Amino acid sequence: MSEPNEVPLEDVAVNTNALVLRHIASLDFSGAELRILMLLLGSMGPDGVVHATREDIATAIGVGDTYVSRVTTKLKKHGLAWREDHHRIRVNPHFAGRGSHEAWLRLAEALPADAPQIMVDISEYAHGAAQPAEPPRRRRHSRAGHLRVVPPV
Repeated sequence: MSEPNEVPLEDVAVNTNALVLRHIASLDFSGAELRILMLLLGSMGPDGVVHATREDIATAIGVGDTYVSRVTTKLKKHGLAWREDHHRIRVNPHFAGRGSHEAWLRLAEALPADAPQIMVDISEYAHGAAQPAEPPRRRRHSRAGHLRVVPPV
């Protein structure tokens, strides 16, 4: 018998595209939006479909129904996931899939051409690409709170 806080590990892999994960980190997603995305990833079946209404998701995350609608619209805009109907949300298999690596690839190949696409400029993540500028630093002799961008050293 397991302890109350123990959860058995599933023998199922969730595959994700590393470039898309890096791209998501650069997007303007709030914590609640990321929590919804993680809930979708953890709840999807081997076909990439999450069987949940927006009310189910809202209850699980602790937000309102309309907020979940806005988030699913934002996820569709970025091509990460979209609502197929009131009870099903599909996670883009070019982003993530559940099951074997081969099954994930087959699912991505079977995606219809009219499905939302993930628009990632891979050149900015390519090996050897220019590094982004460092965050702004304070000037020594300026008014407090004023920042300027400085190039990487």
